Amino acid sequence: MKQLITISFIFFSITSVFSQPTIEIYFTNHPYLSKGSVIESIEETYELQIKEVPPRPFKITTLFNKSGNIISEIKYGSTGGKQSETKWEYNQNQKLIKKTQRFFVNMIGWKVDETTLNYNDTTGYISEIRFIKNGTLEYASKVFCDKVGLPSEVRVIDNKGSFSMIERISYSPNANIIRVMLLKPSGQFSSLHLYPIDYTKPYQSGQIERQYYPNGEVMLESLEYQTKIDQGYYYEYNYDEQGNWIEKSTYQVALGKNSKMKDKKLEHKILRTIKYY
Repeated sequence: MKQLITISFIFFSITSVFSQPTIEIYFTNHPYLSKGSVIESIEETYELQIKEVPPRPFKITTLFNKSGNIISEIKYGSTGGKQSETKWEYNQNQKLIKKTQRFFVNMIGWKVDETTLNYNDTTGYISEIRFIKNGTLEYASKVFCDKVGLPSEVRVIDNKGSFSMIERISYSPNANIIRVMLLKPSGQFSSLHLYPIDYTKPYQSGQIERQYYPNGEVMLESLEYQTKIDQGYYYEYNYDEQGNWIEKSTYQVALGKNSKMKDKKLEHKILRTIKYY
């Protein structure tokens, strides 16, 4: 898995150096679509299956409203202590208006991040995103939309009132991709970020290639450009009577030509308990 890990590390480093788009919260917030009844809550337990690593399971509990929108998420560490808590709030049209995250930092204590989204009173289009960190405004982003309401450009103002970033947005419906290009105030390119237009349909990120099961679940992830023998992740699922997965196993595999798999090793497992309305 070394090559895939290296690529992932490089990508993480790039996105750490250059801040994430402020519009990301808008593009990544969407209802969770159940394959059966509406889901009220999901409790997930994560377990490492690598022999060399001690199994230290941690847990995430997520709650949803009857529209399928996430309203809270709590993360617990391996000892059972709460590590973070996030809450989402929506307006009467089920559009996200506020996200608040409390998280614990060793030697410092609890920190609070708060993001608010404002919408135009006439059109209903998103118009502003504000981010407050521990009570202090970090940035305010002015969002410009096209005539059908899709965000096309974001201008970010920092906490000193200075123009700090442009987020230029384009859409590729055939590829199911939203491209967000970050530019410095001078217009110099900073970084590129990709999101799906329709999160229920397949899309490629550019770094990692995915193959899917007929029901839409990810089956295999590998590097887009393979060598003679490459590494990848293969996923297997078990489902409940509603058709939603309740167990997901992640395997590290070696890939040959045409993604032929061998040396399949279990690496990670997620167990779910789902409660329905």
